[in-house]
Amino acid sequence: MGAKDAHLDGNQQFSIIGVQGTAGTADTKGTAETLPIGVHKATGAMYTYDLNTSEEVTTGFNGGTVAVGTTAVAATFTGKTQSISLMSDADNTGKIWFGGSSVSSDGSAALGRLTPDRAITVDLDDSNAEIYLVSDTAGQVCYKMALT
Repeated sequence: MGAKDAHLDGNQQFSIIGVQGTAGTADTKGTAETLPIGVHKATGAMYTYDLNTSEEVTTGFNGGTVAVGTTAVAATFTGKTQSISLMSDADNTGKIWFGGSSVSSDGSAALGRLTPDRAITVDLDDSNAEIYLVSDTAGQVCYKMALT
C-alpha cells in the first residue's frame, strides 16, 4: 500500500472503521452499523464516507464551544456543512435544547435535547441553516463540530 493510498487497502476498503452507537456502550452482539472513515489524498483531512447518497468528499471540519444559557443562542459554522455534531459537556447540570430560533428553555419548539455528556450528529448540507441552543440552566457548555 503506497502513501497516496494509505486511507484504502488494496481492495479499496477503508482502513479505519468506526462503530455507530451510544458512547460508553459495547456492541456485544455485533449488530451496530459501521462507519467508514477515510483520509482525503490531497489534504489529509479525515472524513466519514456516506455509502448511500453522497458523491462529495469532506475537505475539513470546524467547531468550538458554545456558552449556553436560558436565552437561545445560534451555533454558527464556517463553510458549507455536510454534517454537524453537538455534544453537551459532561459537567453540565441542565438539559440543552436545540432547534430553530424560537426554541425555549422549557423545551418548547425544540427539535431535541441533550443531557450532560450526550451528543447528536445530523446531516446538514446547508451552512445557512441556523441551529439554536438553549438550556433550562444558566452556564452550560456545548461543543459543536461541522464536517465541511
